[in-house]
Amino acid sequence: MNGRTLAVALVLLVFGLMLGLESRLSALGTTGGPNALGQMAVSLLSLERQNERLTREVDRLEARLAAGTRSQAAYQTLLAELAAARRMAGLTPEEGPGVVLTLTEPPGSSPTSVYGIHDTDLLVILNELKAAGATALAVNGQRVVATTEIRQTGSTFSINGLPVGPPFTIVALGNPRVLKAALLLQGGILDILGSMGVGEKIVVGRHLTVPAYSGTP
Repeated sequence: MNGRTLAVALVLLVFGLMLGLESRLSALGTTGGPNALGQMAVSLLSLERQNERLTREVDRLEARLAAGTRSQAAYQTLLAELAAARRMAGLTPEEGPGVVLTLTEPPGSSPTSVYGIHDTDLLVILNELKAAGATALAVNGQRVVATTEIRQTGSTFSINGLPVGPPFTIVALGNPRVLKAALLLQGGILDILGSMGVGEKIVVGRHLTVPAYSGTP
């Protein structure tokens, strides 16, 4: 039994006692004499004061209950907003349908050659996927967020400050049909890379995972 229920029960109990005392006062008015009437009047006054205290307690408990309800609702809202912000920042792993794109270098080429895969190629692909509605992206296990940098120095690549290299595996969550269509757009980036001998493979998945952003070391 919570505080409010207990207080209400006490008020009802006291109210019942008051009714009983009033009945007894009426009866003693003719049979008990002045002394009995005086004692009953004092008891009735005490019960009335107790009833006032209990009424105030009920009001206080109701106010605390309302405040607690509001605080709980605000707390739950804050938790939901925090979870949404963490998802938007890429700080939580995500699962869902999407596509997996694998890029491999042409035989005998290197990232420094005109026919190799370059950092600008990866950036264009990621932008195409974002424009197609991708909700989460990762390259070679590195989560792509707003602050992610993909850099190439000679034959060395880095993503989020970590060294990576071909083959490149890009995981994109979203509508698989739309994402795949964006990648296979005629005259698009994959069309160009394919003409240069870059190997391309697109796999549609229903239960793909994109890891959380771990930060730049």
